[in-house]
Amino acid sequence: AVQLNLAPLQDWLAPNGNTYSYYACQPTLAAVAQKHPADGLRLLVIVDGPPAATGKHARYPAGPLILQHFAGAHIDLLLDDYIRDDEKEIAKLWQNDIAAAQLAHTSAERKLEKDSCLITISPAKESP
Repeated sequence: AVQLNLAPLQDWLAPNGNTYSYYACQPTLAAVAQKHPADGLRLLVIVDGPPAATGKHARYPAGPLILQHFAGAHIDLLLDDYIRDDEKEIAKLWQNDIAAAQLAHTSAERKLEKDSCLITISPAKESP
């Protein structure tokens, strides 16, 4: 399923204490998460904005927001424009956040027009 929403940029305070200009998508993410429980859910998240001119690590908020709303889902994060140093740094930040949440993940570079990074997050296993 695909749902398109108009989400203008607004300030977003990240858990790391930094403020980013990012899409006003939190209400939509919350509504989708409520409608589709994370257990058994598989998400493909394509991150191709906001533009780099928005600021350093402009695309970083996508990772924490998806993890916040879809913890327990199988998530594939595809970060475009991976030829840029900023996107490489964002991928490392996401991987640090994922590791801090004690979630298993893999990372692979994909050759596209401007390269991409695919980070796959496996849902946490339930304790026996």
